[in-house]
Parts: sequence; C-alpha cells; structure tokens
Amino acid sequence: MSGRALGDVADFYGGSSLPEGEEFSGQPGGYLLLRVSDLNLPRNSTYVTTGSRWTANRGPNSSTAPRNSLVIPKRGGAIGTNKKRILARDCILDPNLMAIRPHDDELDVRFLYHWFRTFDLLDITSGSAVPQLNKQDLRPLRLPLPSIDEQRRIASVLDRADELRAKRRQSIVLLEDLAQSIFHGMFGDLRADGSAWPLEPMSAHLAQGARNGLSPSNGGDVENLVLTLSAITGGFFDKNAVKMGTFKAYPPASKRVDHRDFFVCRGNGNLRLVGLGCFPEEDMPEIVFPDTVIAMRVDPDAVGREYLAHVWHTKPVRTQIEAGARTTNGTFKINQGVVESIQIPVPPIKVQEEFGQRIRSLKMAQEQQSRDLMVLDELFASLQFRAFSGEL
Repeated sequence: MSGRALGDVADFYGGSSLPEGEEFSGQPGGYLLLRVSDLNLPRNSTYVTTGSRWTANRGPNSSTAPRNSLVIPKRGGAIGTNKKRILARDCILDPNLMAIRPHDDELDVRFLYHWFRTFDLLDITSGSAVPQLNKQDLRPLRLPLPSIDEQRRIASVLDRADELRAKRRQSIVLLEDLAQSIFHGMFGDLRADGSAWPLEPMSAHLAQGARNGLSPSNGGDVENLVLTLSAITGGFFDKNAVKMGTFKAYPPASKRVDHRDFFVCRGNGNLRLVGLGCFPEEDMPEIVFPDTVIAMRVDPDAVGREYLAHVWHTKPVRTQIEAGARTTNGTFKINQGVVESIQIPVPPIKVQEEFGQRIRSLKMAQEQQSRDLMVLDELFASLQFRAFSGEL
C-alpha cells in the first residue's frame, strides 16, 4: 500500500475569532459556530450536525470549514480528549479547533477518520508548555493511500465492526436501565412518591457499627496494599484500584476488605462522590481500606446486598448524605454518625431477596456482554492494524 503526506491530499482550516454580532440558539439557521464543547456528541456518534450557537453574520475575519471535513481540537487540554468528528455541514470554528478537508478524488473522509483514530493527538503536538496542534505538525504525517474505492471498502468494514461494538455497549447500558426499572417496579419511585415501607436508620440494621479504615503512615515500615477511593466511587467495587502503602504495625483484620461490609466514601473534594458506596464481590484480606473510607457490616437478615446497593443511590438517600457533609479546606466529609443515621425504606427481606435474585441474573448477562465487548474490541484493533498495513 502506497503512502502519501497528509498535506498532499487534504486542505487545512484553522479556527479563528468567532464573528461579532447577534448569536442565537434554538432553531438552527445561518452559520453554526463550532466550539470544542460541541464535539461532545451522544455515544457512538461521529457526525457534527448541529450545535448550541448560530449566527446570521459570518464576519470578515472568520473562515468556514466545509462539510465532510475531519475536525479535531488543536489547543490546550482539549487535545487530550482525542475527539475526532466529521462535519455534516459548513461551520465556523473557534480558535481551539481545526479541520482537515480531504481531496475528494484522493482521500475518503471516513478512511481519514478511522486512520486518525489509530493514534493519540498528544503524540503529535508541538513541544510547548501548552499543547498545540498546527498545520506543520499534521502536513508531513504519512498515511497509507490505496485507491479511493479501496479506501471506501476499508472504511465500510471498520464502520460495521464499530457498529457491532456500539450495539454491545448499548446492550450493557440497557441492562443497567433495566435494573433501575425492576427496582422502581418493586419498590416504587422513591424520588417522587416516597416509600410505602417504613423508614429506618442504618444503625438499626448493622451487625457491626460503622468504622473508618486505616491510612498509611509516612514513618511506617510494614508494607501492605491499600484501596484508593476510586475503588468505590465508580459505580462498582474495583478491586484493582489499589496502591502500596506503609504502616507502623500490621493492619488488623477489621481494617481489611471483607465482602460482608458496605464501603462508603468518607471524604472527597467533589460533593457528588462523597457517600457513594458499594459491596466487594469477595473477601480480600491482603488489602486494607483507608481512613477516607467507612465500612458498615450490614445484617443480611434485615437488608439485602443488592437492595442496599440500589437504594443507597436514590435521591432521598443522597439528600441525607449531602445534608450531613461538612467541608474543610475544600474537602467534603461525612462521619460514622451521618452514615448510621441515614434513613432507608426497609421492605420485608423476602421481597429484597427476590429483587436480589433478579439483579444477579441481570449481572450475569451484563458480564457476558462485557466479555463479548472485549472480544469485539480486540477484533476491531486487529482490523485497524490490518486496514492500515495493507492486509485487509
């Protein structure tokens, strides 16, 4: 497969100051003013079809990037987002964007889009304190260039493979939505109607009182793995979110990860993360949880695991958590008393167990979908390599 410099088969359009004059939102019309934030498209979307701001005045100093151009961020931290989109209409770009318009008879825009997805934009930025992408950085880049018909065939193959991945990701999201629907169907929409079940404090259903973890010590010489907060703030328990720490003495069993404990984020600079919680799937006696985490040993005869994991993230519980949070030097914190005082509706344990069985079945399906997605991701990476090395 022959190669060409990108600058030989495409034209470049830099962003500029947006035109002065009336801007308006709502019904599209006139010229679309494109900003970096307009590249935040819905999941699996590629084409920029609309935006939040329009103008009737193009302005004397603005250049228009034509439709069927590839648009990318060119300045600052936005480059690290690696967003690559295709313009579905002519747009006026702001100074933080640039566009690449392929020559129609030499380079297909979908082929260019897939080729750009094979590398990180930060790897080709100019060496400066603030990352920059300029024409001189992009023009010399050499890309494989089969015939235009072959480019379209390759892009079509990659499009179809990418669509399979998108459908699998959507299936996983739908399973998550189904879990919420099952919860609301069995227990009501707690955000709107309140609860038909009695509200009781967590303290009434603990087999062991809430307790803080143990943070590493700078002066310690006993090494041990320690959870990081991201282990419990990502929506599930991430057993790989650990680091090595040192302690002055061997941490006791009460400070180690036990599957019976519900772990709650005690403090964070982001209020939305404070109080998030989850159960680990298994005992991990080799891992200590830190002082920034609170553990609650829940009575399994009163509160089911799956039920608590769902009710804990409903709006009424979040409202209580945020009301109990206090801030010091920009860090929001809750304490054991706040956690134990949280009121939750408590249905009969048999009803909770029925919910748990249904959620476990969904989780098994979701795990299978996730495994399938990993296979599809590997296949897509292989197809990308073959596509741009002349083997597809």
